[in-house]
Amino acid sequence: MPGKTNCPHCGQPALGLARKLLLGPAGSTRCRHCGRGIGVSWFAFFAFFVIAMTTAVAGYSSSTFGLEWWLAGSLLMVLVQGYLIPLEER
Repeated sequence: MPGKTNCPHCGQPALGLARKLLLGPAGSTRCRHCGRGIGVSWFAFFAFFVIAMTTAVAGYSSSTFGLEWWLAGSLLMVLVQGYLIPLEER
């Protein structure tokens, strides 16, 4: 995942994918190399919005079809948050 988990300050890998997925737009953390503040933009909220909407659709669907919607939404959220949303300075 080159570039998307790199620190905007020092350019080094700042955090892992799992930590980035848990980092919300209102939160921040420190780069493991330079120690400066980093976070994700408000566009990360839309990645969460995708899983929320697919979960809502899954609630109105049959159990098997609903599970498929939920899994598809979860995968899409991971892809969007992990690979499309860059880190920003805080």
